[in-house]
Order: sequence, then structure tokens, then C-alpha cells
Amino acid sequence: MAEERRRRAPPSSLHAAFFCHGSALMVLFLLAVAALMRCSSASAVAAGCDLFRGRWVVDESYPLYDASACPFVPPAFDCRRNGRPDADYLRLRWRPDGYRLPRFDGLDFLRRWRGKRINFVGDSLGMNQWVSFVCMLHAAVPAPARVTVLKTNGKAVSTVRFEDYDVSVVLHYTRFLVDVVKEDIGRVLKLGSMRRKATSWLRADLVVFNSWHWWTYKGAGQEYVHRF
Repeated sequence: MAEERRRRAPPSSLHAAFFCHGSALMVLFLLAVAALMRCSSASAVAAGCDLFRGRWVVDESYPLYDASACPFVPPAFDCRRNGRPDADYLRLRWRPDGYRLPRFDGLDFLRRWRGKRINFVGDSLGMNQWVSFVCMLHAAVPAPARVTVLKTNGKAVSTVRFEDYDVSVVLHYTRFLVDVVKEDIGRVLKLGSMRRKATSWLRADLVVFNSWHWWTYKGAGQEYVHRF
């Protein structure tokens, strides 16, 4: 059994691990938040606390939530529901070298972040991270969970608000972090402007950015004609 587990253990590289609905990147975000104060201490720095050096290990107490029981998982992103036969990927936990991270505690997170707003800004990767995060928080809240879901008409903005803790987790879905503006010469990608989109981020206490828009550079999916 031990030998079999060693053969199944994932490589010591972040790029080698694959998770459904963006869990790998979401885990890194959560680890960074959970360990920020611990890693900033003198003892942790002296011990070489580096969240990004380590390996994925199997943790039999995982997963942290059941996708089939989370109301925020889009059907297209529920891997098991769509026929994925294996489940080992759900039990992988990131373990930094020389440092043991505490298990993520959703209730503790909500209490610490009471009254705060967290924004995820980006494309499908950001959406996957947002879904995983709100599902972990939702699974930690005692039932019945008082949760409000808001969607802004005309904008790709969704919010899950945990009412008992006054914590809002916002998704701003966008393929580009900069503005795409319609001008006489066509749609222009303004590389130096975030004026239009940033208005929804200004009041956030924490913003998580990402973008992976490789499919929008050419062809039918291209959203701009020029870029400046």
C-alpha cells in the first residue's frame, strides 16, 4: 500500500498538477491568505517559509467540499457529474518545503474577514477559483446557511454574500484586465487603461487577478482590432 501510494504521489511541481475547476490556483490563493501572518514572522522567515516551493501530497481528509452539494458550481464544471471516473485529484494538498500549513478553516476565515469584500477579476480561471472558494466557505457555514447571491444586470459581475459574517465574494468576469474601447477605427485594446473596469474593484479589500485569454487573439473570438 505504501509503495502504491508513492507511485501515485504527484510530482513536486505546481505545473504538474491538474485540478478540475481551477482548484490548484485557488489552493495557492488560500494558502497565501492563511499563512501570510505566520510567514511574515521572524522565525518563519528564518526557517525559509516559501509557499511556492514544495509538493502535492495525498490527504485522505480532503476534499474540502462536495461539488454536487455546492449550489455555485456550474454543471459544465462538475467533473464527477460529467463522467470523470477517478477522484484522487480531489485529495491532493499542497505542502511547502520545511513548513506545515494549517488546514483551511472556512469559519475562521469568515470571522477574520468579517465586513470585508473579496474580488476575483479575470476569465474562466478566475471564475473557477471563485467557485472553489465560495464552495469551501459554504461547506463550512452551519446549516441553514444565510447566503445571498447577486448578479448585476448588463455586467459580468456575480456576488455571493455570507450574511451572518458580512463577507462578500465577488466575481468580475473579464477576458482582459485592461479596457476594450469602441472607436472610429474599431474596437481598441487600451493597454494603459483600466478606467472602465476598475470601478467595480475600488472598494474591495482583496483583489485576485488573472487572465488567460489566448483564444481571443485572432479569429471569430478576437475582441479587438487594434491595441495601443
